[in-house]
Amino acid sequence: MFFFRPKRKRVDLIIVGLGNPGPRYARSRHNLGFTVVDTLAREWTRAAAWTTASNYVYISGSMAGKIFVLLKPMTFMNLSGKALRGAGRKFDINNENIIVVHDDLDVAYGKVKMKYGGSPAGHKGVISIAGALGTEAFHRVKLGIGIEGIKGVENYVLEQLSVDEWAEFGQAIDIACNGLKLFITGNPRDAIHFVNTYGRRMGDDSSAG
Repeated sequence: MFFFRPKRKRVDLIIVGLGNPGPRYARSRHNLGFTVVDTLAREWTRAAAWTTASNYVYISGSMAGKIFVLLKPMTFMNLSGKALRGAGRKFDINNENIIVVHDDLDVAYGKVKMKYGGSPAGHKGVISIAGALGTEAFHRVKLGIGIEGIKGVENYVLEQLSVDEWAEFGQAIDIACNGLKLFITGNPRDAIHFVNTYGRRMGDDSSAG
């Protein structure tokens, strides 16, 4: 939990999408978290642009009587926690009101999972967030990019995909966004059930995570 000076803005939910800034990474697998919060920004708000802070950008709004913040770190992936610490000076952030959205090599390609807590499993962005919070006990939405036997992981996750290749994630992004809407309009349990049911794609739940 963060301990900062008082008068931070109260929020009910902070959705942090992980990725790397700049056009070089816009359609890379590692930027699926950015893409989900970009989609939420279009669907949930009428804001013309993101507000820029020292090392992150954000859009805030309200839904179902709850105040939310959509946030993208601008620090590059492995320093995502530094951006969240910066946001903690403005917003009332703790592990109970955070959802981190990210790509995941341990979830099968095109699937989606949602969970509370658990190991970062080597994901540098999640490791950084957990370090900033001092706990792994926060919600995560994981968009699967795992392929059995994949090698050269860094090149793989940062590869710029074609339009058609990127479109393969359309269903996963939709499921993630619908689950996050259910989280804020309903409750976490229903959101987790929805994502983990419909995120399996064709009922196959063989992936780990």
